Amino acid sequence: MPTETLDFWLQQLLRYGTRLLIALVLIVIGLQLARWTARAVGAALIARHIDRLLADFVRSSIVAVGIVVVVLASLQLAGIPTASFLAVLGTAGLAIGLALKDSLAQLASGVQLMVLRPFRAGDQVTVAGQEGHVQSVRLFQTVLLSPDNRLITLPNTLIVNQAIVNASRCDKRRIDVSLALSIDTPLPRVVEAIAPVLQRPPLLREPAPLVAASDLSDKGVQLMIQAWAPRQDLATARSALIEALQKALAEAGVRPLGPPAPPLPAHG
Repeated sequence: MPTETLDFWLQQLLRYGTRLLIALVLIVIGLQLARWTARAVGAALIARHIDRLLADFVRSSIVAVGIVVVVLASLQLAGIPTASFLAVLGTAGLAIGLALKDSLAQLASGVQLMVLRPFRAGDQVTVAGQEGHVQSVRLFQTVLLSPDNRLITLPNTLIVNQAIVNASRCDKRRIDVSLALSIDTPLPRVVEAIAPVLQRPPLLREPAPLVAASDLSDKGVQLMIQAWAPRQDLATARSALIEALQKALAEAGVRPLGPPAPPLPAHG
């Protein structure tokens, strides 16, 4: 091989090899910097009592954007024209977007959940017929932990397109109890018997409890009882209220009726 040709290839190797090496170093340092920035921003958001779901979403978004920026900068530094690369990437992105429109819809729904924030990490929600505590909101899916300790993974589009019931957002919850009484039961005596029960903790005095007749038929009177309790004490408060009502009614000599019999099936 002539000396001039060898020198030419050595110069090209040195020129482009140095660029390629610098580009690889930039990729390594840039990716580490993106991860470090994502962790720092996430920690700062959590320190400011920002919801953990939003902090996780911001972290993952920073990493994704950082990867794209670092790769494009490295290609430019290595001497690869990024204009044509971006044009090809845009065309390929359009084709991929059409093929993955459902996945992109999931991504858009994940962003919508992060912006609107109908629930936070740990909230108890009911959505799409599923109930559980929110564990995480990912770009494409939301994960719930059911009361019986099962992980439920729901597509984000399914959540956005249906009603969301959040049982953790309000501090107070109402307890509803219905009593079926015979038609000749003296209601003032019943109300007097159960009034002290509705004043016992953890039941709340505000909003005030309510005792009212809700229905009347030839079979009897339906008495509606509503009381409020702190959200975190809801289950124990309901159980204690039912036990106390049973005892108070027994002491007053009032015996509630059983549930009405189911209607007979129609014939003909």
